[in-house]
Amino acid sequence: MSTAQAKSELRTELKAKRAALASDGYRTTAGETIAHKILELDEFLAADTVLTFYPVGNEIDVLPIFEAAKSLGKAVAFPCSLEGGKLLFREINDLSEMKGIAHNIPEPTDQSVAVSDFKSSVCITPALAFDTDGYRIGYGGGYYDRFLSSYIGTSIGVAYDEMICDSLPRDEYDLTVDIIITERRILRPCQSK
Repeated sequence: MSTAQAKSELRTELKAKRAALASDGYRTTAGETIAHKILELDEFLAADTVLTFYPVGNEIDVLPIFEAAKSLGKAVAFPCSLEGGKLLFREINDLSEMKGIAHNIPEPTDQSVAVSDFKSSVCITPALAFDTDGYRIGYGGGYYDRFLSSYIGTSIGVAYDEMICDSLPRDEYDLTVDIIITERRILRPCQSK
């Protein structure tokens, strides 16, 4: 079986597993715990810009980070998907500015300012699952792999603790995140290699 086939089959399993975890208010509780841990990270506190995502379905709710980051005077940007599977992050000041829609995900409109300086930034990165080496399995579009390939800030993966695997299928273009945060722990895979 090819890596692509293995990933495709695994995505189906992971989506069902995450949906079961996200029920009965656990999504909200886990999201609050994860957000609190992110807000205490030295990397987050030192960053001028926070790149995050708009959670949909049963993804970890990272929206509390938006208000906290704004109150600390940080710029906050959300991704817009572009042709060719690329991401462009645009800064917003209020969640009401998330008026665009791509792939059924709210995103900033073209009127929002594009962020191009990532020197002092963190990128909160979504995934279905991560492994203990920091590799992720996303939704199959490769958007974050393309973005992270040239990203110079700190990448922070977020997931339910049950979605951390010993290993995931990977290709040469798959990239690791610097930190993984769950409701139970903080992993720094790069430090353990």
